[in-house]
Amino acid sequence: MKTNVTKKYIPALVLFLFLIAHSLSSQITTQGTDFYVSFGNNGVDGGTTSTISMQLRIVASQATTAVLTFKNIASTVTVNIGAGGVYTRDLSVAEKNAVYSSATGVSNKSLRVQSTAPVSVYALNQFYTITDATNMLPVSNWGTDYFHLSYKALTQASDGYTVIASENNTSVYENGALKATLSAGQVYSAYYTNADITGRRITSNHPIAYYVTNSCVNVPVGVYACDCLYQQMVPVNSWGNNFLVPVTHRGKERVRVIASQNGTTVTQTGGGAARTDGGGTAKNVGSQNPFTLNAGEFAEFEISLSTGGAYISADKPIAVASIMIGMGYGSALSDATGDPSLAWVPPVEQAADMAVIAPFVPVGSRRQIEPFTVTASS
Repeated sequence: MKTNVTKKYIPALVLFLFLIAHSLSSQITTQGTDFYVSFGNNGVDGGTTSTISMQLRIVASQATTAVLTFKNIASTVTVNIGAGGVYTRDLSVAEKNAVYSSATGVSNKSLRVQSTAPVSVYALNQFYTITDATNMLPVSNWGTDYFHLSYKALTQASDGYTVIASENNTSVYENGALKATLSAGQVYSAYYTNADITGRRITSNHPIAYYVTNSCVNVPVGVYACDCLYQQMVPVNSWGNNFLVPVTHRGKERVRVIASQNGTTVTQTGGGAARTDGGGTAKNVGSQNPFTLNAGEFAEFEISLSTGGAYISADKPIAVASIMIGMGYGSALSDATGDPSLAWVPPVEQAADMAVIAPFVPVGSRRQIEPFTVTASS
Protein backbone atom coordinates (compact mmCIF):
# COMPACT_ATOMS: atom_id res chain seq x y z
CA MET A 1 0.00 0.00 0.00
CA LYS A 2 1.75 3.11 -1.19
CA THR A 3 1.25 6.64 0.05
CA ASN A 4 1.83 9.93 -1.71
CA VAL A 5 3.52 11.36 1.35
CA THR A 6 7.26 11.89 1.06
CA LYS A 7 9.13 10.24 3.91
CA LYS A 8 10.49 13.52 5.21
CA TYR A 9 11.62 11.80 8.37
CA ILE A 10 14.44 10.04 6.53
CA PRO A 11 16.70 12.94 7.58
CA ALA A 12 14.65 13.68 10.71
CA LEU A 13 12.89 10.61 12.09
CA VAL A 14 15.59 8.15 11.10
CA LEU A 15 17.92 10.50 12.94
CA PHE A 16 15.91 9.42 16.01
CA LEU A 17 16.72 5.82 15.11
CA PHE A 18 20.38 6.71 14.84
CA LEU A 19 20.39 8.58 18.12
CA ILE A 20 18.94 5.76 20.14
CA ALA A 21 20.71 3.03 18.26
CA HIS A 22 24.00 4.75 18.96
CA SER A 23 23.42 5.08 22.67
CA LEU A 24 25.37 1.92 23.29
CA SER A 25 28.33 1.16 25.49
CA SER A 26 31.39 -0.91 24.74
CA GLN A 27 29.24 -3.89 25.73
CA ILE A 28 27.26 -3.53 22.51
CA THR A 29 28.55 -0.86 20.15
CA THR A 30 27.65 0.01 16.57
CA GLN A 31 31.26 0.84 15.73
CA GLY A 32 33.52 -1.87 14.37
CA THR A 33 35.63 -3.13 11.50
CA ASP A 34 33.59 -6.09 10.19
CA PHE A 35 29.87 -6.04 9.24
CA TYR A 36 27.39 -8.04 7.16
CA VAL A 37 24.08 -6.91 5.71
CA SER A 38 21.29 -8.34 3.60
CA PHE A 39 18.20 -6.45 2.43
CA GLY A 40 14.79 -7.93 3.22
CA ASN A 41 11.55 -8.12 1.30
CA ASN A 42 10.00 -4.68 0.77
CA GLY A 43 6.49 -3.82 -0.38
CA VAL A 44 3.13 -5.54 -0.67
CA ASP A 45 3.04 -5.79 -4.46
CA GLY A 46 6.29 -7.53 -5.22
CA GLY A 47 8.93 -4.85 -5.03
CA THR A 48 11.83 -5.71 -7.32
CA THR A 49 15.41 -4.57 -7.49
CA SER A 50 14.46 -2.27 -10.37
CA THR A 51 12.05 -0.35 -8.13
CA ILE A 52 13.71 -0.61 -4.72
CA SER A 53 16.52 1.74 -3.72
CA MET A 54 19.18 0.23 -1.48
CA GLN A 55 21.76 2.50 0.05
CA LEU A 56 24.77 1.93 2.27
CA ARG A 57 26.37 4.64 4.43
CA ILE A 58 29.73 4.29 6.15
CA VAL A 59 30.71 6.93 8.73
CA ALA A 60 34.39 7.20 9.64
CA SER A 61 35.58 9.16 12.67
CA GLN A 62 39.17 8.53 11.51
CA ALA A 63 40.68 7.87 8.10
CA THR A 64 40.09 4.31 6.90
CA THR A 65 40.00 2.00 3.91
CA ALA A 66 36.80 -0.02 3.52
CA VAL A 67 36.31 -3.13 1.42
CA LEU A 68 32.80 -4.11 0.28
CA THR A 69 32.38 -7.75 -0.76
CA PHE A 70 29.21 -8.99 -2.50
CA LYS A 71 29.27 -12.74 -1.87
CA ASN A 72 26.65 -13.70 -4.45
CA ILE A 73 28.58 -12.17 -7.37
CA ALA A 74 32.11 -12.39 -5.93
CA SER A 75 32.52 -8.65 -6.47
CA THR A 76 34.74 -6.41 -4.34
CA VAL A 77 34.83 -2.61 -4.03
CA THR A 78 37.55 -0.70 -2.14
CA VAL A 79 37.03 2.88 -0.96
CA ASN A 80 39.11 5.33 1.05
CA ILE A 81 37.25 7.50 3.57
CA GLY A 82 38.80 10.51 5.23
CA ALA A 83 38.55 11.35 8.93
CA GLY A 84 35.04 12.62 9.64
CA GLY A 85 33.91 11.49 6.21
CA VAL A 86 30.79 9.70 5.02
CA TYR A 87 30.78 7.23 2.14
CA THR A 88 27.38 6.74 0.51
CA ARG A 89 26.79 3.97 -2.01
CA ASP A 90 23.55 3.59 -3.96
CA LEU A 91 23.64 -0.04 -5.02
CA SER A 92 23.46 -0.85 -8.73
CA VAL A 93 20.84 -3.28 -10.05
CA ALA A 94 23.45 -6.06 -10.12
CA GLU A 95 24.49 -5.27 -6.55
CA LYS A 96 20.86 -5.13 -5.39
CA ASN A 97 20.17 -8.51 -6.96
CA ALA A 98 23.16 -9.81 -5.01
CA VAL A 99 21.81 -8.68 -1.59
CA TYR A 100 17.98 -8.76 -1.88
CA SER A 101 16.86 -11.77 0.14
CA SER A 102 13.12 -11.58 -0.56
CA ALA A 103 12.08 -15.25 -0.27
CA THR A 104 12.27 -17.97 2.37
CA GLY A 105 15.42 -20.08 2.04
CA VAL A 106 19.21 -20.10 1.97
CA SER A 107 21.21 -17.86 -0.35
CA ASN A 108 24.53 -16.04 -0.75
CA LYS A 109 22.82 -12.62 -0.75
CA SER A 110 25.04 -10.78 1.70
CA LEU A 111 27.30 -7.76 1.62
CA ARG A 112 30.34 -7.69 3.89
CA VAL A 113 31.95 -4.40 4.97
CA GLN A 114 35.48 -4.55 6.37
CA SER A 115 37.52 -1.51 7.39
CA THR A 116 41.00 -0.78 8.66
CA ALA A 117 39.67 1.50 11.43
CA PRO A 118 36.38 1.43 13.36
CA VAL A 119 33.38 2.81 11.45
CA SER A 120 29.61 2.98 11.78
CA VAL A 121 27.52 1.49 8.97
CA TYR A 122 23.86 2.02 8.02
CA ALA A 123 21.54 0.55 5.41
CA LEU A 124 18.44 2.06 3.76
CA ASN A 125 15.70 -0.03 2.11
CA GLN A 126 13.33 2.21 0.10
CA PHE A 127 10.49 1.13 -2.23
CA TYR A 128 8.84 4.39 -3.31
CA THR A 129 7.52 5.66 0.04
CA ILE A 130 7.78 2.26 1.75
CA THR A 131 10.99 2.88 3.64
CA ASP A 132 13.00 1.93 6.70
CA ALA A 133 16.65 2.08 7.68
CA THR A 134 18.89 0.35 10.17
CA ASN A 135 22.20 0.75 11.90
CA MET A 136 24.42 -2.32 11.63
CA LEU A 137 26.18 -4.18 14.43
CA PRO A 138 29.76 -5.41 13.91
CA VAL A 139 30.43 -9.14 13.99
CA SER A 140 32.09 -8.75 17.40
CA ASN A 141 28.70 -7.87 18.91
CA TRP A 142 26.56 -10.59 17.32
CA GLY A 143 25.01 -13.33 19.46
CA THR A 144 23.44 -16.78 19.31
CA ASP A 145 20.05 -16.08 20.94
CA TYR A 146 17.39 -13.68 19.59
CA PHE A 147 13.67 -13.04 19.95
CA HIS A 148 11.76 -11.66 16.99
CA LEU A 149 10.17 -8.26 17.65
CA SER A 150 8.05 -6.83 14.85
CA TYR A 151 4.38 -6.08 13.97
CA LYS A 152 1.40 -7.58 12.11
CA ALA A 153 2.07 -7.69 8.35
CA LEU A 154 -0.67 -6.72 5.89
CA THR A 155 -2.78 -9.49 4.34
CA GLN A 156 -0.67 -9.50 1.18
CA ALA A 157 2.60 -8.85 3.00
CA SER A 158 4.89 -10.92 5.24
CA ASP A 159 6.55 -10.67 8.61
CA GLY A 160 9.96 -12.30 8.68
CA TYR A 161 13.62 -12.26 9.51
CA THR A 162 16.98 -12.61 7.81
CA VAL A 163 20.08 -14.05 9.47
CA ILE A 164 23.68 -14.04 8.26
CA ALA A 165 26.52 -16.31 9.35
CA SER A 166 30.17 -15.31 9.72
CA GLU A 167 31.39 -18.86 10.39
CA ASN A 168 31.05 -22.14 8.50
CA ASN A 169 28.67 -24.82 9.81
CA THR A 170 26.38 -22.32 11.50
CA SER A 171 23.09 -24.04 12.38
CA VAL A 172 20.02 -21.80 12.73
CA TYR A 173 16.97 -22.84 14.77
CA GLU A 174 13.49 -21.33 15.07
CA ASN A 175 11.75 -22.28 18.31
CA GLY A 176 14.14 -25.23 18.50
CA ALA A 177 13.55 -26.55 14.96
CA LEU A 178 16.56 -26.58 12.61
CA LYS A 179 15.93 -24.24 9.68
CA ALA A 180 19.31 -24.04 7.93
CA THR A 181 23.01 -24.74 8.19
CA LEU A 182 25.04 -21.88 6.74
CA SER A 183 28.57 -21.25 5.55
CA ALA A 184 30.34 -17.96 6.26
CA GLY A 185 28.53 -15.13 4.50
CA GLN A 186 25.45 -17.20 3.71
CA VAL A 187 21.95 -15.94 4.46
CA TYR A 188 18.74 -17.58 5.65
CA SER A 189 15.44 -15.69 5.36
CA ALA A 190 12.02 -16.77 6.62
CA TYR A 191 8.75 -15.05 5.67
CA TYR A 192 5.25 -15.63 7.03
CA THR A 193 2.32 -14.12 5.10
CA ASN A 194 -0.21 -11.98 6.98
CA ALA A 195 1.52 -12.74 10.27
CA ASP A 196 3.14 -11.25 13.33
CA ILE A 197 5.83 -13.63 14.58
CA THR A 198 6.92 -11.44 17.50
CA GLY A 199 8.12 -13.75 20.25
CA ARG A 200 9.66 -16.46 18.07
CA ARG A 201 13.08 -17.48 19.37
CA ILE A 202 15.92 -17.77 16.87
CA THR A 203 19.08 -19.49 18.09
CA SER A 204 22.32 -20.73 16.55
CA ASN A 205 25.51 -22.58 17.46
CA HIS A 206 27.71 -19.70 16.20
CA PRO A 207 27.02 -15.94 16.33
CA ILE A 208 24.69 -14.59 13.63
CA ALA A 209 23.43 -11.21 12.46
CA TYR A 210 19.65 -10.99 12.91
CA TYR A 211 17.53 -8.58 10.88
CA VAL A 212 13.78 -8.01 11.14
CA THR A 213 12.61 -7.95 7.50
CA ASN A 214 8.86 -7.27 7.54
CA SER A 215 7.62 -6.26 4.08
CA CYS A 216 4.77 -3.93 5.14
CA VAL A 217 2.73 -3.10 8.25
CA ASN A 218 0.00 -0.74 9.41
CA VAL A 219 0.58 0.66 12.90
CA PRO A 220 -1.79 0.09 14.55
CA VAL A 221 -3.55 -2.49 12.38
CA GLY A 222 -5.94 -0.85 9.90
CA VAL A 223 -4.35 2.61 10.15
CA TYR A 224 -2.83 3.61 6.81
CA ALA A 225 -0.29 3.74 5.30
CA CYS A 226 2.00 0.73 5.33
CA ASP A 227 5.77 0.64 5.52
CA CYS A 228 8.38 -2.07 5.78
CA LEU A 229 10.17 -2.71 9.08
CA TYR A 230 13.92 -3.20 8.67
CA GLN A 231 16.18 -3.30 11.72
CA GLN A 232 19.16 -5.31 12.88
CA MET A 233 18.29 -6.66 16.32
CA VAL A 234 20.43 -7.02 19.44
CA PRO A 235 21.04 -10.49 20.94
CA VAL A 236 19.54 -11.49 24.30
CA ASN A 237 22.91 -11.32 26.07
CA SER A 238 22.91 -7.54 25.46
CA TRP A 239 19.37 -6.81 26.66
CA GLY A 240 18.88 -4.60 29.73
CA ASN A 241 16.64 -3.69 32.64
CA ASN A 242 15.94 0.05 32.39
CA PHE A 243 14.70 1.98 29.35
CA LEU A 244 13.90 5.63 28.74
CA VAL A 245 11.67 5.73 25.64
CA PRO A 246 11.51 9.14 23.90
CA VAL A 247 8.81 10.36 21.51
CA THR A 248 9.48 12.02 18.16
CA HIS A 249 7.94 15.28 16.98
CA ARG A 250 5.13 13.26 15.36
CA GLY A 251 3.59 13.03 18.82
CA LYS A 252 2.81 9.33 19.35
CA GLU A 253 4.55 5.97 19.00
CA ARG A 254 3.78 2.36 19.80
CA VAL A 255 6.18 0.55 22.12
CA ARG A 256 6.64 -3.21 22.41
CA VAL A 257 8.30 -4.86 25.42
CA ILE A 258 9.36 -8.51 25.22
CA ALA A 259 10.83 -10.84 27.86
CA SER A 260 13.48 -13.54 27.52
CA GLN A 261 12.82 -15.27 30.84
CA ASN A 262 9.71 -16.60 32.56
CA GLY A 263 8.35 -14.59 35.45
CA THR A 264 9.77 -11.24 34.32
CA THR A 265 8.21 -8.34 36.24
CA VAL A 266 7.90 -5.13 34.19
CA THR A 267 7.07 -1.67 35.55
CA GLN A 268 5.94 1.18 33.29
CA THR A 269 6.05 4.87 34.19
CA GLY A 270 4.38 7.21 31.71
CA GLY A 271 2.61 6.29 28.49
CA GLY A 272 -0.87 4.89 28.04
CA ALA A 273 -2.54 1.65 29.03
CA ALA A 274 -1.59 -1.62 27.39
CA ARG A 275 -2.97 -2.11 23.85
CA THR A 276 -4.02 -5.28 22.06
CA ASP A 277 -4.99 -3.75 18.68
CA GLY A 278 -1.58 -4.42 17.13
CA GLY A 279 -2.89 -7.54 15.45
CA GLY A 280 -0.42 -9.93 17.01
CA THR A 281 -0.54 -11.89 20.23
CA ALA A 282 0.27 -9.10 22.68
CA LYS A 283 -0.45 -10.13 26.25
CA ASN A 284 -3.47 -8.34 27.62
CA VAL A 285 -2.08 -7.04 30.90
CA GLY A 286 -4.94 -4.57 31.25
CA SER A 287 -4.25 -1.92 33.87
CA GLN A 288 -1.73 -4.06 35.75
CA ASN A 289 1.41 -2.15 36.66
CA PRO A 290 3.73 -3.84 37.30
CA PHE A 291 2.85 -6.85 35.16
CA THR A 292 4.50 -10.19 34.40
CA LEU A 293 5.74 -11.64 31.11
CA ASN A 294 7.12 -15.07 30.34
CA ALA A 295 9.84 -15.82 27.77
CA GLY A 296 8.70 -14.69 24.31
CA GLU A 297 5.63 -12.83 25.62
CA PHE A 298 5.26 -9.15 24.84
CA ALA A 299 3.10 -6.18 25.75
CA GLU A 300 2.27 -3.12 23.64
CA PHE A 301 1.73 0.48 24.74
CA GLU A 302 1.15 3.86 23.18
CA ILE A 303 3.35 6.75 24.30
CA SER A 304 2.98 10.43 23.53
CA LEU A 305 4.67 13.80 23.78
CA SER A 306 1.96 14.96 26.15
CA THR A 307 3.01 12.38 28.74
CA GLY A 308 6.73 12.77 28.07
CA GLY A 309 7.36 9.29 26.72
CA ALA A 310 7.85 6.42 29.15
CA TYR A 311 10.29 4.82 31.54
CA ILE A 312 10.24 1.01 31.58
CA SER A 313 12.11 -1.21 34.03
CA ALA A 314 12.23 -4.95 34.69
CA ASP A 315 13.75 -7.35 37.19
CA LYS A 316 15.13 -9.53 34.36
CA PRO A 317 16.54 -8.47 30.97
CA ILE A 318 13.96 -7.29 28.43
CA ALA A 319 13.98 -5.78 24.95
CA VAL A 320 12.12 -2.60 23.97
CA ALA A 321 11.35 -1.26 20.49
CA SER A 322 9.57 1.90 19.41
CA ILE A 323 7.43 1.75 16.26
CA MET A 324 6.26 4.84 14.38
CA ILE A 325 2.48 5.20 13.84
CA GLY A 326 0.86 5.54 10.40
CA MET A 327 -0.26 8.90 9.07
CA GLY A 328 -3.89 7.70 9.14
CA TYR A 329 -3.91 8.38 12.87
CA GLY A 330 -4.53 11.93 11.68
CA SER A 331 -5.37 14.49 14.36
CA ALA A 332 -3.97 12.19 17.02
CA LEU A 333 -0.51 13.03 15.68
CA SER A 334 1.30 16.34 16.01
CA ASP A 335 2.76 15.72 12.54
CA ALA A 336 0.87 13.27 10.31
CA THR A 337 3.62 13.10 7.69
CA GLY A 338 5.30 9.72 7.68
CA ASP A 339 4.48 6.09 8.43
CA PRO A 340 5.79 3.03 10.34
CA SER A 341 9.46 2.53 11.11
CA LEU A 342 11.11 0.32 13.72
CA ALA A 343 13.71 1.60 16.16
CA TRP A 344 15.56 -0.43 18.76
CA VAL A 345 15.71 1.26 22.18
CA PRO A 346 18.93 0.61 24.11
CA PRO A 347 18.85 0.25 27.92
CA VAL A 348 19.88 3.18 30.07
CA GLU A 349 22.76 1.18 31.54
CA GLN A 350 24.35 1.01 28.09
CA ALA A 351 24.56 4.77 27.58
CA ALA A 352 27.52 6.22 25.70
CA ASP A 353 29.11 9.64 25.97
CA MET A 354 29.73 10.17 22.24
CA ALA A 355 28.06 9.30 18.93
CA VAL A 356 28.87 10.17 15.32
CA ILE A 357 25.71 10.53 13.24
CA ALA A 358 25.11 10.87 9.49
CA PRO A 359 21.40 10.79 8.53
CA PHE A 360 20.18 9.47 5.19
CA VAL A 361 18.99 11.65 2.34
CA PRO A 362 15.97 10.16 0.55
CA VAL A 363 16.22 9.41 -3.18
CA GLY A 364 15.29 12.46 -5.25
CA SER A 365 16.61 15.02 -2.76
CA ARG A 366 20.37 14.96 -3.13
CA ARG A 367 22.29 17.37 -0.97
CA GLN A 368 25.39 17.09 1.13
CA ILE A 369 24.86 16.31 4.78
CA GLU A 370 27.94 16.35 6.92
CA PRO A 371 28.24 13.95 9.85
CA PHE A 372 28.09 15.47 13.29
CA THR A 373 29.11 14.34 16.73
CA VAL A 374 26.94 14.34 19.85
CA THR A 375 28.94 14.39 23.08
CA ALA A 376 27.54 14.12 26.59
CA SER A 377 28.57 16.86 29.00
CA SER A 378 30.48 15.96 32.11
